[in-house]
Amino acid sequence: MRFLKRLQRYFKAFGVFTGRVNFIINYGPEVHIPVDCPIAIVSSQTKVTGNKRSAYIYMSLTEINRNSPLFPAVSKELISYNKKWDSYLVDITSDNWRRVIEQEIKKIRGKGFRNIFIDTVDNVEILCQKYPLRSRRIKDSAVSLIRLIRNNFPGKIIINRGFYLYPYIKDYIDGVLIESFFFKRQGDKWIKRNRLEMDWLKKIKQLHKDGKVVLAIDYIEACSEEEKLKKIAQQWNVSWKLVHESLQQ
Repeated sequence: MRFLKRLQRYFKAFGVFTGRVNFIINYGPEVHIPVDCPIAIVSSQTKVTGNKRSAYIYMSLTEINRNSPLFPAVSKELISYNKKWDSYLVDITSDNWRRVIEQEIKKIRGKGFRNIFIDTVDNVEILCQKYPLRSRRIKDSAVSLIRLIRNNFPGKIIINRGFYLYPYIKDYIDGVLIESFFFKRQGDKWIKRNRLEMDWLKKIKQLHKDGKVVLAIDYIEACSEEEKLKKIAQQWNVSWKLVHESLQQ
């Protein structure tokens, strides 16, 4: 309770916003999108029924799954392995990676989708820190790839976090999803973040000033304070919800 009260006071210090957006995020094999749902984040492999115009198709800016048919094209561009998602961080400055993105764009457009959800944007900062002498080229490549995606889709684009890159791409995107908003993983458990760990709270007001929709998710399956946390998020005009960690439900 003390955490919630402190968080509410912190929100009020930066201003109160109203309004929220109904959304779903589900990478399962088949997803039905209700007519009143404006945002449904799904996999490019998902069979979408219902309100198809509200589908936001997943694209990864910096990682590729080893099971992807495009994996061989960048097998020499791999940097590190992400065990949790069975994917590899890629050298995004390579021509081969740009061609992979172009092929993904072609496939998604061929299915008639208009909107895109771009994941793994935070990795750009990791890459810049890992390779400081190449940081300018890495950042420029990321911006160029997002611009490429923007120019190929007439709908909207939402990114996962990506605050490091945001100042350079804000004109190309329409919203930000903040993953692990109230909670963080510690070992095999999810625990509440303290206020100092939620540095994005200072950036939400600017996102709204820029006209961006702000979504947020947490991966714990059940929470006794769910309704209270939802109301806190709503004070910031942040649409927040709990989702299954598999993102298959």
